[in-house]
Amino acid sequence: MLSADPTLQVYLVPAYLYGMGYDMVRRSLRTYMPRTYAKLADSHDVIYICDSGASAYTTTWLEWMSDAVVADGLGLIMSGGAESFGGHLTTPSWGDTSVGEVLAVDCHVTPLLDRFFRLVVTKPHDPLMSSLPFETAPAFHTINSQASPKEGAVILAVENLPARNLAAVVIQVGRGRSLAFMPYIANPSSIIVPFAGWEFYIDFLCNVMIYLGQAPLPADYLRIHALRSKLSVYSELRRMVIDFLSFADTFGANTAQADARITLGDGRVAEARALYIRKELDESEALIVQAFASLDEAQKLTMKAKDRALAWVYAIEWLAVTGTTLSCGFVLWSLMVRRRMYREVGATRLAA
Repeated sequence: MLSADPTLQVYLVPAYLYGMGYDMVRRSLRTYMPRTYAKLADSHDVIYICDSGASAYTTTWLEWMSDAVVADGLGLIMSGGAESFGGHLTTPSWGDTSVGEVLAVDCHVTPLLDRFFRLVVTKPHDPLMSSLPFETAPAFHTINSQASPKEGAVILAVENLPARNLAAVVIQVGRGRSLAFMPYIANPSSIIVPFAGWEFYIDFLCNVMIYLGQAPLPADYLRIHALRSKLSVYSELRRMVIDFLSFADTFGANTAQADARITLGDGRVAEARALYIRKELDESEALIVQAFASLDEAQKLTMKAKDRALAWVYAIEWLAVTGTTLSCGFVLWSLMVRRRMYREVGATRLAA
């Protein structure tokens, strides 16, 4: 989802204890976590901890993350979940770790609250809260409640229920910015997270990363939303065309022309992403439109190549079946009708 914005590159480290198990999470962390502090601080701008238990992380990794925020200006976001903040499925609480020292809230061990609620923006002039029309956003379903803001933290949003639990809190820690987003947002299914069905859901995730990287957010959110959506749709359509092309390949179809069109479209998208990064949005959009045209041509060429290949398959099958039928018919006619392989029986008399 975050790849919809060309300014973002995502490095994923799977570490969900409840779904993966402790041993698998530790294996994942050993495999994917940066090997050195310098690698973490120099190659990343934002750390996103999403429903991941603190117990799986070594003290060294926890200290690296907190030091990177304070000393090197990395952004930090923790979003809600059973293993986030105080949690209730794992121990220790994130508040008892060095990462807890750079969170915007104090963590309390409490169960997740399952109830539908919406955001109420309390700081409408904050760059993140003013970047999208949150008044149109669907509801959330679960939230880590009973958190309290730290001294110096700014409450950006609360839930619209009487308890007014915190929903989004930000704090400046050293050179870095830390955001505590209390609702659960990790699952992109709108059935589980209604908020994920919002048309600006992907824009929200992208804007959060830009905000925590302390870079300026897009001024024209509708224009940026259109470009991000087109890039996301291109990736999905490309996967569909590639799958269809692979299907045609299994029948021996000549897909060279379709491959060339896909390569052309990919080149245009790569150039469009570079233009997007340079804020040349008109030129970027024009290239994206051309990339879609190339992909459409590739799809049509793949269809034609598939039809030609299947036509030969059908012709060969028809010839094989017809030839077999004629051969069997000839043999049957020879044996049962013409009977050339048999002699006629002569007349006999019964002996007295």
